Amino acid sequence: MKSNSNKKTYVIAEAGVNHNGSIKIAKSLIYHAKKAGANAIKFQLFETNSMVTKYSTLAKYQKNSNVNSQYELIKKLEINGNFLKDIISYSKKLNIDFMISIFDEKSLKLVNSLKYKNYLKIPSGEITNSFLLKKIKLNNYKIILSTGMSSNSEIVDAINLITKKRIYRCIKNRVIITNHKQLKKIQDKIVIMHCVTEYPTEHKYLNLRVINKMKNDFLLNVGFSDHTIGIDASIAAVYGGAQFVEKHFTINKKLNGPDHKASINFFELKQMIKKIKHADEILGNDLKEIQKCEKKNINIVRKFLVAKNMIKKNEKFSLKNLTCKRSKKGVSPMSIGKIIGKKAKKNFLKDEVIEI
Repeated sequence: MKSNSNKKTYVIAEAGVNHNGSIKIAKSLIYHAKKAGANAIKFQLFETNSMVTKYSTLAKYQKNSNVNSQYELIKKLEINGNFLKDIISYSKKLNIDFMISIFDEKSLKLVNSLKYKNYLKIPSGEITNSFLLKKIKLNNYKIILSTGMSSNSEIVDAINLITKKRIYRCIKNRVIITNHKQLKKIQDKIVIMHCVTEYPTEHKYLNLRVINKMKNDFLLNVGFSDHTIGIDASIAAVYGGAQFVEKHFTINKKLNGPDHKASINFFELKQMIKKIKHADEILGNDLKEIQKCEKKNINIVRKFLVAKNMIKKNEKFSLKNLTCKRSKKGVSPMSIGKIIGKKAKKNFLKDEVIEI
């Protein structure tokens, strides 16, 4: 796999349903995400009748929304094709990447009709939605697959279904690559997001060390979808190897709606991005090379071959008359094998740098 670790972290401001059905709020979210420095703004697209029944109960974090069912809650937050086209156009105008999460086949059909070409996110709840996954075409867009509530086996099944190829197998939670040729074709097409589906998530459940494990197991780019309070977990995820970071974002935490309270505001988003950029600077790339700032110190800090004692002209160099010490630039001790047995072309005083 071609390394992605020399690239900057890609930050997704997750607007989700925090637009509250208002195009004005949606555009404000896009504007502030861009101003904060996010790479992308993401919204959620769903058709309520295709997503939930009228009997679906509310999650704990949704129970302060003054509604009695998921259906009633979600119905108010639907966006139609005109709404979607408007916010895509506005995002393009502000030069911020636009992303969309889809939850059902009708939403996928709408996205396809718009000839959408950017990342399409499959939320954690849809990772077992075979009806949706089998209709995804990777030649149309790239996929971000969220993996909350899922096992390696379910991730494997989802990717195999999306790609229409048997790229992976999973035996006792161990991921096995079965088709390296096909894997190479999709490595720049699929990002898997480590995620814990609980709002908010307590830090003890985050398990961020799994990010690098997932990168090694799947040989895909891996990110982190952060549902914690605050920004610390997102920063930690970058140090833990996340190449994408997604965080719920609102313009006002006091607005009505299921996600505002657990989202970060503009100032927090701006601070998070600043710290992520700092992390990127610290992490650098994965190439072990001499840094520019080090080069001036090589001849000062490294040791070179010097005379261990007085060496007379035509005397043969040996371990008895050579050693290494810090001195001015000379012959590396690693080359001593090429020098042993050769004759000195001049007299060398003790500690004098050897020249050949």
